[in-house]
Amino acid sequence: MNDTSAEVVVGVDGSDSATVAACWAAAVAVKLGTAVRLVHAVPETGFALGETTAAMRAAAIESLSANAERMLDDVRSAVVAAQPESSVSTVAIAEPVDNALIAAGAHARLIVLGGVEVRLAAAVLLGSTTLRVAAGAQCPVVAFRGSALEPSTAPIVVGLDDSSSALAALDVALAMAEAFGAPVRVVHAWTLASIPDDVPGFPDWEQVNAAAQARITAIVDDAQRRHPGAQATIVWERPGPSRALLDHLDDAQLVAVGNRGRSLLAAAMLGSTGLNLLHNSKVPVMVCDRGVRVS
Repeated sequence: MNDTSAEVVVGVDGSDSATVAACWAAAVAVKLGTAVRLVHAVPETGFALGETTAAMRAAAIESLSANAERMLDDVRSAVVAAQPESSVSTVAIAEPVDNALIAAGAHARLIVLGGVEVRLAAAVLLGSTTLRVAAGAQCPVVAFRGSALEPSTAPIVVGLDDSSSALAALDVALAMAEAFGAPVRVVHAWTLASIPDDVPGFPDWEQVNAAAQARITAIVDDAQRRHPGAQATIVWERPGPSRALLDHLDDAQLVAVGNRGRSLLAAAMLGSTGLNLLHNSKVPVMVCDRGVRVS
C-alpha cells in the first residue's frame, strides 16, 4: 500500500520536459512505495515592480483557473500510461511556484522539478525556482535532467565531504539505492577543507590524505550500516568537487549533493559544486539539506 503521507511532489508546467520528469517521479514513487502529487502553480513574475507585478500575477491566476485542470489531467494521463501502478493526485495552487512547492512538500518524501533551467548568472543575480525550493524544502529536491522515464540499476553518485548536508545526501542516496537495486558511487575530491583539525602545524600531505580517507571511509561505513541493502564504493579524486562529480556521471542515473545553506544567497553559493551540477549535469541532480527526512 502506498504511504500518501510521504508523497513524491512534482512541479509541472505543461512542458514536455516537466511531463517526462513527472513520469520519472511516479516511477520513483512506486519504487519507494508511495504516491505522487502533481502540483501546478502561478508562474514566477521575476522582478517586475508595482502595478506591472499585480497585473502579471492577476493574468497568471486567471490563466491558472482556465487551463490548469486540463493541463494537470493531461499530465496525469501521461503518468498513469507510463506507470500504471502509480497512485497520482493533482492540485492547482494560486501561489508563486516556489511557495507552492515548499508548502506541498512539507510532509513529502521528495520534490521533483521538471522544465526548469538554471543559468549561472541568473541564479546568482535573480535566483531561480530550483534554488529557492532547494533552500526552503524540508525534503530532498531533484532538479530533473535527461529523458529517463524510470529509475534503473545504474549507479547513484554522491559528492561527499564531512558536512552535515553531504551526510544527509549520502543517507538519502543509499535509501534510494536500496529501493532501486542500484549501487552508490561516493566521490570525495580533495580540497584544503579536507585537512582534518587534528593535523598539527604544516601538514604532511600523505598524512592529510590518509586522515581524510579514514574519515570518509568511516562515514560511509556508518551510513551503510543504516542501509544494509545498498552497496557503496568510494572514489578518491584530486580535482575540485564539481569536475570530479561531472567526470563520474557518464554511466550514472542520479547525482546527490548537500546544500550549503537555507538562504537564497547560500543556496546560490552551492557555487562550484551544486550550482555547476545544476547547470551542467545530464542526469537528475538531488540537493539535500542537513535536516531532510531520509524516509
